Amino acid sequence: MTNQNYSVTKYFKKFWILLALIIILAAVFSSIFRSLTPWAKQYKTDVEQHLSLLLNKPVHIATMETSWYWFQPVIKLDDVTIGNLNNKPLHINKLLIGINLFRSAWHRKIEPGVLYVDDVHLVLREQKKGWQLDGFSSIENQSTALTPEKSTQIVTWLAQQDRLILRHIDIDLYSNSGNRIPIQDLNVSIVNNGGYYKLKGEARLDQAHRTAFQLLGDIRFDPSHIDLTYGQIYISSKNMVLKQWQALL
Repeated sequence: MTNQNYSVTKYFKKFWILLALIIILAAVFSSIFRSLTPWAKQYKTDVEQHLSLLLNKPVHIATMETSWYWFQPVIKLDDVTIGNLNNKPLHINKLLIGINLFRSAWHRKIEPGVLYVDDVHLVLREQKKGWQLDGFSSIENQSTALTPEKSTQIVTWLAQQDRLILRHIDIDLYSNSGNRIPIQDLNVSIVNNGGYYKLKGEARLDQAHRTAFQLLGDIRFDPSHIDLTYGQIYISSKNMVLKQWQALL
């Protein structure tokens, strides 16, 4: 065996040993985190109470357990209901909240990981002070309108996530004039790489002639300096009928 072949074989052995160690460590961490599921279930009531105080609305979680999303540990919440049952509550079929282990270890504090939201139907109505979300329109809580200030707070929080994934989202937008914009099957994936975001999404308008949209983007975004946002966003559409769009304006 030549020295060159020996060196290549040596590097391959080191590579496979390193890969085996990574797989073993991943399996160990996975087993440890999954074993915390019974512990997590004990705190389901505490999480419900905390979210209820935060949102000023009753929050009910059917099940809460630990899981993994790729290489990130997550808290998995199933069948989350926000609001009173007699006042069109907001229902989320699945919600995953992840922790980025590598960034958390590097910065020595918990860093947000993936935020995964699946199967939600939102109804937004335009008002003088902003947009109102159905289920959050009680008289005693008028502060729930989506004003520009609150929208900025929400965007800032979402921008801090390592990865944002939205699946099977339906949104009905009602303008002041009463026109309805039905957005269905919204699927969005946003990856945050130190303030640089890669976007990919698709949706369709549920009209007589259904218009399908696709989006790709690569932008630099800072929620505290929105005016300095730059990048490229591409939008394509199929089956667009201008007459339908005129009725929405």
